[in-house]
Amino acid sequence: WGGGWLAVQTAAPPRRGRARREHERALRLLGFRTLALGLEVRPDNLRTPLPELRTELGELGLEPDALVFTLRDLEPEAEARARSLWDVNGLCRGYRAAREELAASEARLATLSEDEAMTESFRVGGRAIRRLVLDPLLPEEILPGGDREAFALAMRRYDRAGRACWAAFRERFDVVHRYAPADTRAAALA
Repeated sequence: WGGGWLAVQTAAPPRRGRARREHERALRLLGFRTLALGLEVRPDNLRTPLPELRTELGELGLEPDALVFTLRDLEPEAEARARSLWDVNGLCRGYRAAREELAASEARLATLSEDEAMTESFRVGGRAIRRLVLDPLLPEEILPGGDREAFALAMRRYDRAGRACWAAFRERFDVVHRYAPADTRAAALA
């Protein structure tokens, strides 16, 4: 991370309804937070080039008139505010709690019936995937990555255990799917 910020400026975001929800979801999914009225920022640490990021935000529902740009050289006070927009301690607690849930569930899976194991792996895995999808992918300078990395490793291990729970079911219906799709979000980091 070179210290810069990706920014979205909206003069007047949609006031309500579906357009408002989609606008807010687009920003949340890509880790943006409000720095000032009408100005959302996130660290500029994604590999996605700015034109592609604009397109992605638009496809996710960002207000079409929003400006998407890079921002550098914030005043020291604004820089400190920008770096504090994310609950880093809460994110770390969440990574640790999710890791503990994955480990406890993984230990239980072998003791459950096939149906119970499939259900549990689906639910627990789904919560972990949601955490990964909503992760703001902050740079090391804002969020030391140890807890996030340990969580990602635990999720990969749990994915293998979950796939094993579903193996017999998949075979009965000739569904071939041994491997997880590539983790494209991890590749998005610079």
